[in-house]
Amino acid sequence: MTENQPIKQDELPETEKPHSAGEKHEERGESIMCTSVKFSNQDMNLLVCELSLVIEELNGLEKEKTSKSKGLNFRWCEIITAQNSSEKDTQNQMLTLHYMEKQKNKSLRVKSVTLKVTGDNFDSILSSIQDQCQKVPNRPKKLFVLINPIGGNRKGVEIYEKKIAPIFALANCETTVKISERAKHALEIGETQDFTGYDGIICVSGDGLYQELLEGYLKQLQKAHGVDINDPKAKIVKPNIPFCLIPAGSSNGTVRYTNDGVIDLETSALRVLRGEIHSLNIVTVHEPGKIIGVCGLAFGIGLITDLLKHSDERRWMKKARYVYSIAAVLLKRRRMYDAQVDYILDEDESEGAHSAQDGAVQPRKEWTEFNPDGKRYACTAFLVSRMVNLGNKTIVDPYSNSGALILDTGCSNFGFFKYTRTMLGQSPAGEIANLHIKDKAVGLRIKILRDEAVSSEKDKTVGLKEEDAKQADEEETGNRGDSEGVSELDNVAKTEKSESSKSVETVEPGEGGGEVEQIEEDSKTDPAKGSGGKSEAGKKRNRKAEAAAARDSELEHYIYLDGEIKRVDGLEFECRLHSSFVPMFGCVASELVDAKSE
Repeated sequence: MTENQPIKQDELPETEKPHSAGEKHEERGESIMCTSVKFSNQDMNLLVCELSLVIEELNGLEKEKTSKSKGLNFRWCEIITAQNSSEKDTQNQMLTLHYMEKQKNKSLRVKSVTLKVTGDNFDSILSSIQDQCQKVPNRPKKLFVLINPIGGNRKGVEIYEKKIAPIFALANCETTVKISERAKHALEIGETQDFTGYDGIICVSGDGLYQELLEGYLKQLQKAHGVDINDPKAKIVKPNIPFCLIPAGSSNGTVRYTNDGVIDLETSALRVLRGEIHSLNIVTVHEPGKIIGVCGLAFGIGLITDLLKHSDERRWMKKARYVYSIAAVLLKRRRMYDAQVDYILDEDESEGAHSAQDGAVQPRKEWTEFNPDGKRYACTAFLVSRMVNLGNKTIVDPYSNSGALILDTGCSNFGFFKYTRTMLGQSPAGEIANLHIKDKAVGLRIKILRDEAVSSEKDKTVGLKEEDAKQADEEETGNRGDSEGVSELDNVAKTEKSESSKSVETVEPGEGGGEVEQIEEDSKTDPAKGSGGKSEAGKKRNRKAEAAAARDSELEHYIYLDGEIKRVDGLEFECRLHSSFVPMFGCVASELVDAKSE
């Protein structure tokens, strides 16, 4: 929380003329109570109104009708609380107002102003302001907080205690704090924690922990209502407790989209106190007979998982690993795969494709098969939100009723970067060869196709190659140290490349020359012996091909969920979008508001 900075009298914004107690004003609502105060050695009025708190000049009524008085006009959602600060000045009755102020960069900051109450109703005014603060719609009184301790460069707990907890305490919010202790702990908490009585669930983390906690809570909720969450056609019950993310992770996409592009700790906490709630889409991801994940940003397989896995295996490179992995993956042969893809589009969102009561998908159309003329796929992705074209830029609308499909059947690297820039808010990409965009998507089915004979051979080699890779990795680790943990299958390729590139030793005359001559002589009479070198090189090439096939086969089992990669057993998935599903503290992007108003 930033230090309180007193406001000077000449910096006060102008407001409309004052109104006496009991008088109604369109922007302020009915006046509840008023008192006289002194601020910066000037007498002023403090008005507690139905819709706002107003501080204005005491002599405002005596001014000419053409003039405006200086003062402050706060909506109640902007006031955090009022405190008695008379202990700092025992000779006077001092009142401190804590409020939030929007900055030029759209972030929010805690500010305060201290007033000397000269009226005789100090206690009544203080009590009235505090009561109005408690009546702010959707302002939580009790919060459940889950912290990822390794988030924010392993400072997740410190971030919460120093930056976030003081803000919630200032607003008199009761909090229950838990710290994630191990992998999948958030999933366990979501499934077992009793959230009864909580007004909000706060995740001090990135997108991963939030989605994990949400998945667990949804499982608990469906179980309580007798709904089979493993069935993609089930009418899933919506959560009724709003969530909020405090951005303390490497991936903060949810915060970016729900906070008007602002990724800021204090802003996210203050959004909770404002009580503004909007419902986000989610996508449930299923294998046949079971749910395997919930995502609020994107699901994907292919190129996107290859990039993330390559990057994840090089965490020792820190942030540099992202640029390195993009270059390493895109500049070599792309992994292509055969797949059967079907989708459902919501052709008319205005009619509402989803049940308002339970959030279940209600598609009006049957599945449509996507047939790209027999082409193979490089990437398949399901974006949970739609990309809105604003002419000179694009913006994500997380509150739309549908998402978008990206079907890459081999677009160029230039096309890939062009569309990536579009997703990051740059100018619309337009048509890109071999990149197919399906807007208004609400369903996706994908089945990775393998030739049965080839698949059998691939699966047989995976275990063998992993053992070879493990041995090679141990040898490498002995020379370089554990900090450079390179992927197992990469080590296989590196080992084979090293062996195949070894130069043949030069044999000096008199040092085995007779043996060489004998081989040459034998090769004339026995071609099999003469072709021994080529046969060995062929074997090595085969081993490299098998290692590449094994790696491709293994990568087919990885999926992308909101910035994380996850290994699954199957090769068949069904994704269903549930619109306006998860209540989230936040706001609508100002550009979206402007676009819709036009």
